[in-house]
Amino acid sequence: MVPARGSKLRLVLVAAVGAAVGLAIGVVVTAQPQSASPGVTQEFLLRNAPLEQFPGKVVTVFTGNFEPGAETPFHRHPATELLFVIEGNGVMHIQGRESRELKEGGVVMVQPDAGQDSFIHQAVNSSATEKMKTLVVVIHSMGTLPAELVVNSR
Repeated sequence: MVPARGSKLRLVLVAAVGAAVGLAIGVVVTAQPQSASPGVTQEFLLRNAPLEQFPGKVVTVFTGNFEPGAETPFHRHPATELLFVIEGNGVMHIQGRESRELKEGGVVMVQPDAGQDSFIHQAVNSSATEKMKTLVVVIHSMGTLPAELVVNSR
């Protein structure tokens, strides 16, 4: 019996998440951290890795390291984003939607609205004293950037 397309997508998401967590825990990353904004750095674990079961789709995986009170600029992803909070607490502000709480050990999955190709949001470390670390998985179309900054989003 062939699983329904939704089942295959769930399977790929679970596999991508498992691979990303395994990479975050067990692999030494040699890439230099990149600064997303003051107080936020990113380390890429995978960039545009093809998902062979889904032609034209790739996965990008990175960690986000937030100093106390730091926040990303508003940005968009052209696809589904899975954000795992490894340590700390924060909030994700999503344009046109309710903000989502980011709690240590929790996961947030955000997808574009029907008929849209992306969503605008921002992640904030809500603590003035503790750091926050996230693991982000973005599944997007080959040839697209996994994220792009948005100007004047407030």
